[in-house]
Amino acid sequence: MIEPCGVLADIGTDHGQLPLMVLKAGLADKVIATDISEGSLAKAETYRLFDCRLGDGLSVLKYGEADTVVIAGMGARTISKMLERDCGAKRYILSSQSEVGKFREFLNKNNFKIIKEETVSDRKHMYSIFVCERNI
Repeated sequence: MIEPCGVLADIGTDHGQLPLMVLKAGLADKVIATDISEGSLAKAETYRLFDCRLGDGLSVLKYGEADTVVIAGMGARTISKMLERDCGAKRYILSSQSEVGKFREFLNKNNFKIIKEETVSDRKHMYSIFVCERNI
């Protein structure tokens, strides 16, 4: 669901697998990988292919620095709290691991327009993925 972009930020990158695949596929000119865990970020840094930043949520980004933001693998409340800070991105790819209905409500109430929504299956788990733009 990632379209070609200039700068993609992967918030909560964990081991850096998503940034690696994005760069290999030529979907972004630059990738910023962030994580709150020093250990996880250290693993992502071993690739030496993208900008790795230690920090919480969108706080490590300058306004307008990334045009696409990916936040996946966290709960609805955690992601919602992060999205309260406007980082100036054009596109958001979001996947909440819990309370998907409440997360959808949060997006609608907080000026996010859902452009595309998909549910994917991975073994026994179902994941909802939202592609959004912030309404101005």
